[in-house]
Formats: sequence, structure tokens, C-alpha cells
Amino acid sequence: MDRRLLITEEERNNIRRMQLLEQVGPDPEIVETLKDMGFEKQFCKNAKVNPMGIELSYEYCNKARPQILVSYPKPYDSAEVVDLINQKIIEIIDNVSPEKLESAMKGYFANQ
Repeated sequence: MDRRLLITEEERNNIRRMQLLEQVGPDPEIVETLKDMGFEKQFCKNAKVNPMGIELSYEYCNKARPQILVSYPKPYDSAEVVDLINQKIIEIIDNVSPEKLESAMKGYFANQ
């Protein structure tokens, strides 16, 4: 015997919206730009390692400048540059792109 579940149009749209949000991942160009600048998850104090390669966190740290953290959270449309020593957000990069990220980071890595 088959059972049917009745849901409203709004509930159906919410389910579709959640499915779409789950499918969105970090922009590979942004992640590659972070890696090119020396940022890796492995340099973060509480780095999580996943053998399957699935993104577990969105924080990227730099070995040369461990006090600077780049946070790149869902929905992956902005990034935050965080000063870990003073525990404050230094800069928010809206509509983040590789070019904006590189430009923002120049000031923090000018002496390297």
C-alpha cells in the first residue's frame, strides 16, 4: 500500500532551495588563489582533515603570517580577513573574486 504525503507549495519550494544551497561549493578559483598565496587549511590551529577531500571548514591560514586568517563561508559570495591576535575582522571582501582577494592581501604580505 502506497502512502502519500501532502505538502504545501511553500514547503516544496523550501526543500528545493535547501537542495540548491547544498549543491553550491566554494569557487575553485578562489581556493586556488588562496593556495597560491600560501593559505591552507592545514596551517590553521584547529584544521580538520578529511580523507575523502570534502570541504569541512572554510578557514584558511598562512604559515608565514599565522595571525591572519581568511574565512570563506557559505554562500561563498564574500570573504573575511581576520586578525587572530586582536580577534577582529580586518576586512570584508564582498562579491569576492581572485583579483579582489589578491588586491586585499597585498597590504598584509608586502614584505615577503
